[in-house]
Amino acid sequence: MAGTGIPREYNAAVDLIERNLEAGRAGKIAYIDDSGRYTYGELAERVNRAANALVTLGIRREERIALALLDTIDFPAVFLGAIKAGIVPVALNTLLTTPDYDYMLRDSRARALMVAIKAAALAAPGAIAVFTGADMATDRVGSMVPLWQIPGVDGKVMNEPPRWAL
Repeated sequence: MAGTGIPREYNAAVDLIERNLEAGRAGKIAYIDDSGRYTYGELAERVNRAANALVTLGIRREERIALALLDTIDFPAVFLGAIKAGIVPVALNTLLTTPDYDYMLRDSRARALMVAIKAAALAAPGAIAVFTGADMATDRVGSMVPLWQIPGVDGKVMNEPPRWAL
């Protein structure tokens, strides 16, 4: 839209995170949860890792993922990571019933479900399980992959969100 000041391409996650990094706020607190305080720099790293993990899982731009995450640093990291990768996050309340989840997963057509894990036997505290395909059925445990342990994700940085013609 020429002359309106609206950018042709806009990514809310890039705007929120990169704008603060460029303004010199990398060391400033961006998020606080029961486990700690996280700076914009730390949040940016987690957002990049989440974006790359989702892409590594084969989730493509404009596809949906459902998030059933607790109020921890993982929520903004995965939510903004999805947006940065061009993926649509669908936030779900963690206190819903099985029939509610079943309806929402079917209705949203989410390609993956990210679930906070609290059981130490399943993963490290604060880990996120990823369900895809048939494993998303709410009556199955499925095979769980801690999001931050997906091979090839550590150390990767998604500097630029995917670009496509509008």
